[in-house]
Amino acid sequence: AGATWATAVSVGSTNAQFLPSPHSMFAYDAGNVWVGTSGGYIYKSTDGAKTWTTQNAGTITTGNINSIHFVSDRVGWASAAADYIMRTLDGGSTWSQVAVTGSGSAITKVLGLGRNRWWATVQDA
Repeated sequence: AGATWATAVSVGSTNAQFLPSPHSMFAYDAGNVWVGTSGGYIYKSTDGAKTWTTQNAGTITTGNINSIHFVSDRVGWASAAADYIMRTLDGGSTWSQVAVTGSGSAITKVLGLGRNRWWATVQDA
């Protein structure tokens, strides 16, 4: 329950990556956990954050992943700096860009409401 932290785990192999926001990590349940990092990387754990698999290696955006939210173990949303909103329909195996605001503002948080609906908060540039 978080009383002790004894084991360090390696999430990725890219030096100096970091989680840019408190919303950059999302746990759908005790096993399925996603993190988004600087450089546009998304990682997933299916064993409660003991081991991690790279799902997106900065291929859609190289901006910071500011927020991740899942509405099921398959449907999820991620937001990134530089106006990007991404969606997965297969638990994160593939991600696709679904919106760009074009405002030059950073999307700070995304909240998935379903397969085709989401809310996003934006910080002015």
